[in-house]
Amino acid sequence: QYLSAASEKGWNVPQEVTSHLPLQKFPLLIENPDDMREKLKKKGIYLDDGWTGAVVCPRTVDQEATNYIAGSCPHAEQVARSILTLPTHPTMTKKQVKKLLETLQRIQNAECRMQNAE
Repeated sequence: QYLSAASEKGWNVPQEVTSHLPLQKFPLLIENPDDMREKLKKKGIYLDDGWTGAVVCPRTVDQEATNYIAGSCPHAEQVARSILTLPTHPTMTKKQVKKLLETLQRIQNAECRMQNAE
């Protein structure tokens, strides 16, 4: 359901994601995912589980303590800065998925209207 919605709405999804690829979470690549998570949270949708936003997860881990050298994997760093993951767990109902997709679309539409007004 996420993949078809993303395709329909023109959302950026890694090209490796297909309907035949089982995922723990569905990745969307957007500008400022932390801001989107905050906006969704205000609508009662909680997506911040701590497993995004850093090359070495969770985000709260001291990256240097893991021997990760900043800049050594720029692609992973870019993905970490732009990933918004949508839940795919089996308890997620179609109604919940629909609400999430509709809310995400409304927020994005509002952001587009604000940018166009500037």
